[in-house]
Amino acid sequence: MLAGRFQVQVGSATRAALIVGLAASIAVMCTSPALAAPPAKKKSGTTQLTVSPRKPKATDGLSIAFRAGKLRRDERYLVNFESQGAGTNVQCTGSYQVLVIGRKRPRQLVELTLYPNQVLATSGTAHFFNAAETPSARRFCAGATSIWISRIDPDGKVNFIASRHVRIARDARYPEPTGTPVKIGLLEGSSIKVEAPGRPDRTLSVTGTLHGVIPSTFTPNTNIDISSMTGAMYLTSISPDALCAGPTYRVELGLAQGGPSKMLLEASGNSVLSLELLADPLSLAGCAAPAAPGKSTLTLAGRVNPPDGLIRLPLSGTIKDVQIAAGLPATVTLNLLVKVDLSGRT
Repeated sequence: MLAGRFQVQVGSATRAALIVGLAASIAVMCTSPALAAPPAKKKSGTTQLTVSPRKPKATDGLSIAFRAGKLRRDERYLVNFESQGAGTNVQCTGSYQVLVIGRKRPRQLVELTLYPNQVLATSGTAHFFNAAETPSARRFCAGATSIWISRIDPDGKVNFIASRHVRIARDARYPEPTGTPVKIGLLEGSSIKVEAPGRPDRTLSVTGTLHGVIPSTFTPNTNIDISSMTGAMYLTSISPDALCAGPTYRVELGLAQGGPSKMLLEASGNSVLSLELLADPLSLAGCAAPAAPGKSTLTLAGRVNPPDGLIRLPLSGTIKDVQIAAGLPATVTLNLLVKVDLSGRT
């Protein structure tokens, strides 16, 4: 479980919010993108979400407001911010989640102001649920941005309510990343397979987006090295073995910031994706999160084949001897189907 301290302002008071304490109280940081797994988006019904200013700059605060509906006693509101322009720019905030603490009366106005490294609640309390990867950033990442609200329960079930889309403009001192940005999107069919002797095989679906950068200009028909990788994968469902079940689960499989994750696309067609994930092997196996979770490292390999090419690139890698129970080793295999975008427009 992640442990990090971020400043949360409520009215004029400043409080320190521990991500660990929040995760324990709502049981979702490990039960559910990082982020909580992105909810399936449905029609928003009558709930109206407003965001201002309409044409924000990267240094602006984003004021959001909506009228509370009728939630179950154990449900709370979850606010998601995600910029599509984040790429590998570590000098800006690309995404985070905010949990609105406390019950809200139906029709009560809920107002928050989002900043690159803090959230200000007009009334009540709001905590970072999954904070920005770059808490020192002073601006949002420019580009198309989505803000959506959901309701979330202690079991980690997330139900979409409403969303708004804005485009954040660069300010005069906006920091530009060097190199050519690359986007690696997980396609439908990506999964994790868990096999253990005497136990039924389990398949866990995964989604998510990874970003990297080519240090120089992209040149066709040469080996392509992609580094400075960021992003995360998410388990979209949990089906634990009874032998390793527990109260909390981690579904965000994020890349270690500044870690060794990288990708190599050889001119021959061979492809290698090396990952260092901020999730222990037990979490990859869909088991309950251990008390002291660690990291997982693995290498996935595949080959670019016509006619799909980089539009549908299969990659596979395995972690062996994952002890899901005493004396019971499991094999965890990531089978990813990815789209690699080298256009530089990510």
